[in-house]
Amino acid sequence: MTRTDPMAALLSPESVAALCHRVGKHFLPAGLLNRLDAQRHDLRAQPTLAGDERLRARWLDTVLDKFDGRYDYNTYLALDLLDLPDPTGEPVDPRAAATRRDLLVCFLLADVLAFEGRLDTCHDDRRLPLLRPSSELRAKRTHLALRAGASAAERLFGNGLDLGAHPGRATTALVHAVTERLSTGQRRWWPLTMLPVYRVHDEWMFIRVLQAFEATFAQLAVWLAHAVTLIDTGRLGRADTAITAATTLLGETRPLFSLMATLQRDAFHAFRAYTDGASAIQSASFKLVEILAGGPPQPARLASSAYDHMRHIRDLATGGVWRTLPQAIAGVRTTEEARLLHSSLAEFVAAIHRWRTTHLALARRMLGAAVPGTGATDGVAYLDATRHLPTLDRSHRLEAVA
Repeated sequence: MTRTDPMAALLSPESVAALCHRVGKHFLPAGLLNRLDAQRHDLRAQPTLAGDERLRARWLDTVLDKFDGRYDYNTYLALDLLDLPDPTGEPVDPRAAATRRDLLVCFLLADVLAFEGRLDTCHDDRRLPLLRPSSELRAKRTHLALRAGASAAERLFGNGLDLGAHPGRATTALVHAVTERLSTGQRRWWPLTMLPVYRVHDEWMFIRVLQAFEATFAQLAVWLAHAVTLIDTGRLGRADTAITAATTLLGETRPLFSLMATLQRDAFHAFRAYTDGASAIQSASFKLVEILAGGPPQPARLASSAYDHMRHIRDLATGGVWRTLPQAIAGVRTTEEARLLHSSLAEFVAAIHRWRTTHLALARRMLGAAVPGTGATDGVAYLDATRHLPTLDRSHRLEAVA
């Protein structure tokens, strides 16, 4: 007769995530972490894992990151559970990936909307109870989140979903539409990627916006890698379309910055105290975009802290086997077509620099010029020192910065 673990319900991912929402992942009790580690050991002992079991193993690795001493940006945002596309391996269908990115971003923003709006109807909600914003600030966030999701929602759902309607009705409509489109696995595991480190209200929005940026960077890398393949196979017009699609998508992230700018500075510093070791400088997807758009970074850049946690990306950049857009365009023999492709790439690079400038302004406001970045990086001082690097040098290299 099989004995039932009386702690099984408390050890479920849903229960553990709910506890994170009440106390913060940094403060999960040692006894619970030991039980979860034993659970993970049992899973790893199995010869094969089915789909849901594989996701459970990934989730355990994510929630036990601090326990294991390997906490970083990837585990903070639970990116392994979001299953972002990786164009460095097998070819990725860019249009299918773009649709999935839109669904993920709509889910993330719908989750922000639901979290911000629940205080209007549930005043005793115990999730992230500290430093809750005013009703005016929450209303502003609702407006900005709806605006940030408008383009993706229109592509997914057409004109039938009016995000310009009354905020409450628009939120309900978006949450319902997204839920209907999710697969069984997504419906279970995507909500479990909210694992805040502390109990401050604003960390919920902070995590979801960063995840939306990561989903976008991953899709940008897919579009740019696809453009390289198209150029190498002589489909130059379609390559130009792919680069333009990347530029357009990056432009759509501007409202995400507006949403992030509603982050309360005291709230940010309250939960930031428990994020040491996790920094956006560790974003693998952004590094892929840098390399694809500008070619291998200079040796000093590769030796910097920006690549300390990403040896596989460093190897990719220096191995000479992964084609980049400048390399592909250099092989185009028709001068006019090469000029057109270079012009499109220059527009994308300019958009990246605008993104960095906005990021710098927001970081300076939140951190201050003299405060180190998260994860012992150089923070605003490093960003400020590198933001004036040239957009393209004579070999069309994008000079990458954090």
